[in-house]
Amino acid sequence: FFLNFEETLSDLTEKNRGFIVVGDFNIDVLDVDSPMTRRFADILRSFGLKWSVTSPTRVTADSATAIDNVVTNMTDIDVVVVDTAISDHYGQQVIVNSHEATRGPVEKKTTRDIRPANIALLNFLLKKES
Repeated sequence: FFLNFEETLSDLTEKNRGFIVVGDFNIDVLDVDSPMTRRFADILRSFGLKWSVTSPTRVTADSATAIDNVVTNMTDIDVVVVDTAISDHYGQQVIVNSHEATRGPVEKKTTRDIRPANIALLNFLLKKES
């Protein structure tokens, strides 16, 4: 993972443009003594980057970890951890504060993907909870 991640960051930084990398890194950045966390931090520092999430993104009865994260070279962003109540992971809301001319109001529309395969998966997962 680390070699591929370094290559990706190298490619992104060479383009000299703003970028945001978001994902489940499976590296708990709250565990600062972990060798994985230290290596992750070292790689980010070598590119002048840091992670943006500093609070738990996955909370269970036994643990609270920050394994989902946002890495960016952009300075004018805000990242908020959001409990979506549909996953065992919290979501990350990334707000890019652009100083460019803004458009008019944007209509927000929330939809659900209710294809038969997704309904079957939901039913399967619900049966496992019983």
